[in-house]
Amino acid sequence: MITAILLAAGQGLRLKGTVTPKQFLRIQGKKLYQFTLDTFVKHKKIDQIILVVNEKALPEVQDEIKPWAKKKSIHVIVGGKTRQESSYQGLIYAQLHTKPDYVLIHDVARPLLTTYLIDQLVGALKSYSAITLGRHVNDSLFVVDEQATLHNYVSKKDIYLTQTPQAFQFQTILEAHEHAKSLKIKTASDDASLLTLMEKKVHVIPGSRMNFKIVNEDDLSLLKALLKR
Repeated sequence: MITAILLAAGQGLRLKGTVTPKQFLRIQGKKLYQFTLDTFVKHKKIDQIILVVNEKALPEVQDEIKPWAKKKSIHVIVGGKTRQESSYQGLIYAQLHTKPDYVLIHDVARPLLTTYLIDQLVGALKSYSAITLGRHVNDSLFVVDEQATLHNYVSKKDIYLTQTPQAFQFQTILEAHEHAKSLKIKTASDDASLLTLMEKKVHVIPGSRMNFKIVNEDDLSLLKALLKR
């Protein structure tokens, strides 16, 4: 059984000009989180979905997802103060209620996720216990000093941009979260990074430029432009 955990509990503080968390912004008739919810609901290999939201949004989201819940089992739960904590809450809920063999964890701020990328991750789970999407850096990289002056260039040869979803054998990622908790680590940027704390390998498969994250106004404008096409 494969469960998808969709993280939608953040505050979206880096997106200026709105007091609405970015995952709840309405774009062309759909809220941002509903784009990836729709993708996972339609994917035949995903058995159940756990949607993690902040406490204030819980009643509203439970009502909004009813059309999708008719097609697939969706559990809406309350997340934590950090991304890591929200992911962990999703895993604990899965352990108690959905009991999956595998789990995919995705940030809903990446709304253009495709079924192809999910296929690639699910297929890779036959061979690896932990997988992340990664996109190779194309632009040159450099370091800036305290005076905002270019200091030196960095080789981009082995540099990748992390993307979600990330896919895991369930017990592997749960163990990684428990280990991070024992080390009092609370603000990991993603789930795969927790595996490195245990010196466990994470397999990388190619992501997509279209699977970008909505962080600022430029990202939101790009999304709207692409959807109009």
